[in-house]
Amino acid sequence: MIREKTAILIHGCHVDAEGWERIIWGDPEKGLLGRIPTGIALALSEEADLIFWGTGASERNGKKESQIIFQYALRHLEELPALFERAGRVTYRKYPTPFELEKLLPKISYIDLVTQNTAQEVEAAAAECRARGITRLILVSSPTHIGRCRQDADKLRAEGKLRDLWVFDFSSDTCFEGTTPGDVVIIEPPHRGDMPKWQTYRYARAMFGIMKRGEVVYEEFLRAFGQLLITFGVTVDWRPRL
Repeated sequence: MIREKTAILIHGCHVDAEGWERIIWGDPEKGLLGRIPTGIALALSEEADLIFWGTGASERNGKKESQIIFQYALRHLEELPALFERAGRVTYRKYPTPFELEKLLPKISYIDLVTQNTAQEVEAAAAECRARGITRLILVSSPTHIGRCRQDADKLRAEGKLRDLWVFDFSSDTCFEGTTPGDVVIIEPPHRGDMPKWQTYRYARAMFGIMKRGEVVYEEFLRAFGQLLITFGVTVDWRPRL
């Protein structure tokens, strides 16, 4: 049986994101794994040939998200065994020591310096997989972001850009600051024969178009939308989180 080559895409995280360190590394006291340890654990268990460190539009001191996250990973490798132990991932004891990982990671890592968003990360990782003869790609991100990663991958597949590539997704343990997986809302297009085919998803998509018109316009819209909901007996706090 021929062994299929595997790649891990660790999605980037905006450098100014609230709770950035918890998102990318995790919560050691609670035994929660962030994107980095989740991605490394998968890379080791799957004997990955590539770790693609994704990036985005943000940077700090001239360094891209991917560079900052990768360097953070290298600086904290010694903490991994204890973090895995606390997380109850006892099977990871058989994996390389931090010293061995320090030598291994640079060899199998690709630091993305070009992409600007999630969809571009997936497309760029797929292109790198294709160039290396890799047929399996695992997307790694937070529970509150992995759904978007999956959707972007599916859109690319529908466009014929992920041919000859199996794409899987796996979420870390830590969400965006102050949120849970339950805060993510998924609106499917209507498809059941026993329900009216309301085009709710089109309204939701249109809201993002209004957001792009600026904070003042979007605040005005949310305030008006909030008042409309009240007339139907629903109260929603439309204001931004502090």
